[in-house]
Amino acid sequence: MIETVWIAFGCGTIIGVILGGVSMGLWTLQSAEAKNDEIDRLRTTRHLLKEEIFRLEKNYKPRKPQPRKKRYKKNYHTGKLYKPKK
Repeated sequence: MIETVWIAFGCGTIIGVILGGVSMGLWTLQSAEAKNDEIDRLRTTRHLLKEEIFRLEKNYKPRKPQPRKKRYKKNYHTGKLYKPKK
């Protein structure tokens, strides 16, 4: 029949597998939580930086263009440039 040594070996193996699986699950869970915290922090930083960029662009005031020294007009029919008479 089955000796007591083999029964003890089987029970030890089963208990070891269960405890090993639980400990690996807890270790993986802790590392996943750390990574999720880092992702949340980076998303928050990205959101704040985006708001700052939009705020800076909103306050942007373009300058007037520099005046041209000579103003030429384009002839509607020929497409050539000519200086208008005053």
